[in-house]
Amino acid sequence: MSDNVNDKEQQKQMEEIFICDDIWLEVFALFSPLELGHTMALISDRFDALVDLHFKHKKWSLGSLQILRAIDGNGAIVKQSSGEQLPIPQGPIPGKVIGFEKIEIRYIDRSVIEFLQSIRRLFTSTGTTVDIGTSADQSHSWEIIWQKIWPNLRSVDFRGLFPVFPADDNTDASSRQAMAKWLLTPREDGLPKMLHCDFYSPRGGMEEAFVNASESANFIIRPRPSLNVFRPCKLKNKSTGERLTFQQMDGDKWLLVRCPIERDEDKWAKWEKEAIERKWSRQWNCIFINFNDSDIGDGMGDANVDGPSEPNK
Repeated sequence: MSDNVNDKEQQKQMEEIFICDDIWLEVFALFSPLELGHTMALISDRFDALVDLHFKHKKWSLGSLQILRAIDGNGAIVKQSSGEQLPIPQGPIPGKVIGFEKIEIRYIDRSVIEFLQSIRRLFTSTGTTVDIGTSADQSHSWEIIWQKIWPNLRSVDFRGLFPVFPADDNTDASSRQAMAKWLLTPREDGLPKMLHCDFYSPRGGMEEAFVNASESANFIIRPRPSLNVFRPCKLKNKSTGERLTFQQMDGDKWLLVRCPIERDEDKWAKWEKEAIERKWSRQWNCIFINFNDSDIGDGMGDANVDGPSEPNK
């Protein structure tokens, strides 16, 4: 009998303890959306209102998505990490969506391009890593990549040796020549391109190409740490008003920089610091492109269709 009385007293005391809304909203962050909606919201009217408030103010990530060809072969679908498959979203995404973990593109058509355009603000808000896994023999796929994606990249983590000059991105050019071509192609916003690559002397003809250049190009190259002994250099090209320097910046970190002779030191110091501190292997906000010629759908017959703009990494 006394035990029952104690239990009732404890329950009454618990009911009298008031936990403010702000504390509950912090606790809700530990629960999944499913748990909140199907468990916590059902406890009471107060909790139902608090769960609604939590969802209203919470910022969301798209998580990990795969874009695939639909099972019936018509159009594209989105596969979530949970395994659920949904049609390609149409229209703008909610303002509470602030990023994504990974989007793997294994099929592309006009609806996929429009979806990427609808989320392009996510590319510039925190930066985007683009990883290209398409095979080298998929010519139509690479035509789309070269024309619609390649020019918009600001930085590249190149899993190969230093670029080779003369720069060339024709079909018979090497990947190192194509990388040199990308470096020399200026961005519309004027920001310097950044490259992370293996580095062995000699420097692939870059110094000779720089001295003989008639057009300007701004870029920063950070070589991976190497057992090779790096040789500093400092050159000027009066025709383009530029300088090319290769120097040790911090410990084993070196930078090769092509920039104006008269430059905004504050801006370039910021960009050089960014190149040194950049997490080149970052996984958040990653787009993985891995489609082949057989995975190209309607509206992509002409590679000159308007593509998604401005992934900046």
